Amino acid sequence: MSFYVNRDIPVMSQHVDELLWEYIRQDDHKAFEVLFVKYYKELTNVAFYYNSNSEEAEEIAADVLHSLWQKRATLEIASSLKAYLNVATRNATFNILRKKMLVMETLTESVANEHSTDAVDHRNPKI
Repeated sequence: MSFYVNRDIPVMSQHVDELLWEYIRQDDHKAFEVLFVKYYKELTNVAFYYNSNSEEAEEIAADVLHSLWQKRATLEIASSLKAYLNVATRNATFNILRKKMLVMETLTESVANEHSTDAVDHRNPKI
């Protein structure tokens, strides 16, 4: 049994994305809804791949798509819309992970400073 693979599907999909983007830039809410439905799950999976937190992955995907809508009038996409969304999602995920690391470092330093201050107080009791 053989099956036919249509090699034009990626080209057609990219063409559909270009049309959607054109309509979105003209403030077409329905086109944005179509784009949202088309890419939300994929972008959630991209975010989850790096973050491993399903709730945050869903929020990141929604935020990236919302940001696309907010910037629609000024945003220039040099590559395909799909590539742009995937890179934007990856970058947004990395930004969140960086912020988490900074918070953890700050907390670790704070705890370390508390322990060193406590140790000094115990060695030199005040009379």
